[in-house]
Amino acid sequence: MQTAVGVLAIDAVDVVSSVSSVEASAAGYSSVADLMSFVDSREGSLYRIRLRYLGEDPRVALRSDVDVRRLKAKGLTESLETGYRLSPRGEAVLRSTTADR
Repeated sequence: MQTAVGVLAIDAVDVVSSVSSVEASAAGYSSVADLMSFVDSREGSLYRIRLRYLGEDPRVALRSDVDVRRLKAKGLTESLETGYRLSPRGEAVLRSTTADR
């Protein structure tokens, strides 16, 4: 089984007093009775939480920016609000490496 990585939104959190067989199954129980036997042995309320997938985890993109971070550490790039650009030093290095070709 592959684990999905992403960002979730919590759309609703409701206290519930009854559960359908579909809801019990979605919660990983074989029946409402199985779910209720688990819940009845605990203190507190039973909640139904409605989640929605918003998109991919933005931290995944950060993991792929290793090369950019290395360039930044050498002073060759500058961070923008979104993305990066070559620093004046980076432009000079690029000019010197392309002039050799």
